[in-house]
Amino acid sequence: MSQYANAFAVGRVRALENKLLTPDRVQRMLDATSAEEALRYLSEVGYGQGSDKADDFEALIAYELKRTVELMGEISPQPELTDLFFLQYDVHNIKTLYKARFSGDKVTSVLSPMGRIDTEKLSTAIMQKEYRDLPGAIITALERADQKMRDSIDPGILDACLDQAYYQCIVDKLAESKSVSGFASDYFALSADFNNIILALRLKAMAKPVELFHELFLPCGTLAIEALEPILTQEQPVIFFSASRFASTLDAVWQNYRSSGSIVGVEKDRDNTLFKRAGLVEQSAVSIGPVLRYLLAREQEAKVVRLIMTGKVNNISDTLLKERVRELSA
Repeated sequence: MSQYANAFAVGRVRALENKLLTPDRVQRMLDATSAEEALRYLSEVGYGQGSDKADDFEALIAYELKRTVELMGEISPQPELTDLFFLQYDVHNIKTLYKARFSGDKVTSVLSPMGRIDTEKLSTAIMQKEYRDLPGAIITALERADQKMRDSIDPGILDACLDQAYYQCIVDKLAESKSVSGFASDYFALSADFNNIILALRLKAMAKPVELFHELFLPCGTLAIEALEPILTQEQPVIFFSASRFASTLDAVWQNYRSSGSIVGVEKDRDNTLFKRAGLVEQSAVSIGPVLRYLLAREQEAKVVRLIMTGKVNNISDTLLKERVRELSA
């Protein structure tokens, strides 16, 4: 990894940063009186190409995300690191295609353009059960799913199995990496902690046994299963995060949850907290920090556009949208 390659990559993303959606631009979208008006504003600021129909806003998001993938492919001085942040989209595509194998639905339009595995090759692999070219942890998860769901599919169990495989892939790839990134290790560990908390809360809401939490628990995080078990076993759980290096962050999120009782609120805190960590990564012209920050900003931007446009199309109240919209300042 040369300093020249890093400097070139940083120069490219810094030239593009002023085109990102800002909080002021997001507010303009929120203030729009209709989905059509919000879409026109996106067009004015140069976001997306293609559809001019408000209910087809996913085409705009897909266009922008595809541009991000292509940019990272061109400039990333550490593709083995930036590819880690795209793995979640491959897993999304695998889940979608696996479910389609049972339903017979055509899913081309809902596959993410952010994945690193060609979607046609991936479709063939899933439909024909030829998994050999996929990451090892994902092969294991799919073979497990094939055994458990021969005749019918349980989408929740499938998602959980592949979520476990996703984080195991992260663990494996970080262990293999020649240039270990402290930022990436912390980012994915904190992500796993958040998602294990959310998993426990959802299982409790469905009155599921603690044994299922053990079965579906995600690797890679800093919290042990035992630390989160009280969420399922106690009426008013008291959770201690002191064993985690993210103790203060997780405790603040937990206190917010205790006040609101909202799992959606925890998901928002997760997205905002992970995005803000991008602002802590080294930002010099000879580090990959600015490239990772730009990549995560584009992902957060897509979530915001999707949330607002979905709300406008479905006439969700502006108050509810403002409560759920993610932050765009790292």
